[in-house]
Amino acid sequence: MLSIMDRLSIYRAVRISVMLTVAVAVWLIFDIERGYWIAMTLMIIYMPFEPGLVNNRIKMRLIGTIIGLLFGFILVEIIMAHVTWIVFLPLLVLFVLYFSMINYTYSAMFVTIAVMLLYSVMYTKGMSPATFMLARLVDTFAACAICFVAEVFFRPRKMIAHAILKDLEDILEAYAKHFALMYQSFSEQQFRNISVEYATNFNNSLLSLKQAADLNKTKLRPKQQQLMDACLGPVFKMRVHLISLHYLAEYNQKEMELFIDQNKTIFETICDDLNQLLDYDVSRQFSLDQVCQNKCFTTDVEKEIIQNLRSFDHLAYQAQSALIQFKQSDESKRG
Repeated sequence: MLSIMDRLSIYRAVRISVMLTVAVAVWLIFDIERGYWIAMTLMIIYMPFEPGLVNNRIKMRLIGTIIGLLFGFILVEIIMAHVTWIVFLPLLVLFVLYFSMINYTYSAMFVTIAVMLLYSVMYTKGMSPATFMLARLVDTFAACAICFVAEVFFRPRKMIAHAILKDLEDILEAYAKHFALMYQSFSEQQFRNISVEYATNFNNSLLSLKQAADLNKTKLRPKQQQLMDACLGPVFKMRVHLISLHYLAEYNQKEMELFIDQNKTIFETICDDLNQLLDYDVSRQFSLDQVCQNKCFTTDVEKEIIQNLRSFDHLAYQAQSALIQFKQSDESKRG
């Protein structure tokens, strides 16, 4: 049985193959000037795996190409760039590669300027800058149109819903592991055992998962998008409470040591809650409230610690509730 990601990969490969066939057919049937650019542009737009990125890259490619053509026209036709300007080509390629990972609009702009500069000093069968601009624009528009049609009419919604669900579950699993590590470090009085690098990597992994979910959610139905947002909200509020606990532990070590020594059951309950969260057992939702019921917290630091712990645990169950509804909506659509 293939996994969801395997099926998404196969679906993506088949879709790109079909679109490339269409792109080549359009080029040959209509005898479009430099029509091979259509297929090349299409492949570049679909380079990232995340399906949700394609819609953004279509817009970025169009905007970057138009701006690049205008700059290239000024450089070639108005400034009358000499053949010696070709020495700047490696610099333009560097910008293309650099911005391809940061901002695809700039990458598309620089690659258009580079190609236009290259064609200005090459034998191109009498292609003028104006003809070049028109051919480049038509080919780019054709590629973006093919991609847009594929994105609108061939959405693998069910598979993407599964992929998003997996991303959200991965986030909650990451929280469970991070909280367990934090509790172990605090109980061993090693308050700085969780390095800045580890905390940064944890934060980056959360942000990348959020980005993937945000981008892919555009493929879902409006109701599912709302349910997903209802899950992402508490999930990323949880991060604030973890940061607060790190801060309190670092600057109030004695108070934290005493709190952990007297309230191990609170931390252990939260660890158990997080570990069993993805079993979708709602019976444990108020387990922390029951543990804290007869406890008294007097100092300001104790009150801050328990407030952050309780908020963290409650937000986790809010996320679980939204995930349950998300799963049910997906299953009802399949049914």
